[in-house]
Amino acid sequence: MWGPHPAAGSIIVAFLADILIDTAFFPVVRQRVVPGVVLKWFEIFALTRQDILAAGGFDERFEFYGPEGKELTERLERRGCAVETFAGTMLDQIQTKYYDKVRHYRNPFTDRSRLTRREMHHLGMDIWRQNTAAHVTVANPDGWGVA
Repeated sequence: MWGPHPAAGSIIVAFLADILIDTAFFPVVRQRVVPGVVLKWFEIFALTRQDILAAGGFDERFEFYGPEGKELTERLERRGCAVETFAGTMLDQIQTKYYDKVRHYRNPFTDRSRLTRREMHHLGMDIWRQNTAAHVTVANPDGWGVA
């Protein structure tokens, strides 16, 4: 998600590929995002660099659709961040059929069968449950975003 070059700014915005933004989006982000305040809309996050680094970034074990945004939100809240919602008029999602989003994912247990939406959800929920039970506040303590 973060690519080969680390972000260098003081505010990080993490988008999904199918999101449309209004011209008011970035001025609002610059105005409202301060240390300890996270703006969120579904799986879109705007937060300070220090907050995402302190939380360990996105948990890299999430390879499929799943509760990765919920898990990150809970870690940020456990660290004391206030999670606020973006105004729904600033963001919109391009409607894509579920099959088109997941057609390249393969079941990790077999090489031939595709993962179903339910299987992806269960794999993600297993990671979320592990982190929640362990009261994880940093997802990748050995560093993240490094291949």
